[in-house]
Amino acid sequence: MNTARKVEQLSVRYEPLSAAQENMLKTIKTLRDKNGLIPTYGEIAQELGMASPSVYDCVRILVKKGYLKRKHPRKSRSLVIVFDPFA
Repeated sequence: MNTARKVEQLSVRYEPLSAAQENMLKTIKTLRDKNGLIPTYGEIAQELGMASPSVYDCVRILVKKGYLKRKHPRKSRSLVIVFDPFA
C-alpha cells in the first residue's frame, strides 16, 4: 500500500510523502533498527549518497509533516519516528 492511501485511512494530519521523503524515512528506520539508535545526519547522508544539508532539509520537511519529531533541537540522534506508514 502506498503512503498516500495509508495516510488517507489515518488522519489528515499526515501529508503524503514524495518518493525522496519515503526513501529518507525508510533509511532512517532501517539504520535505527540495524544500529539500535537513530542515525546522525552524516550517517543518513553517507547511506543515501547525499550532502548533509540536503538531508537536513528533507528531515525538516518530515518533521513539519509530522512523521518525525526532534526531542532536543541541535542535538545529535535526537530524532524520533512519530508515524511510520511502512509498519
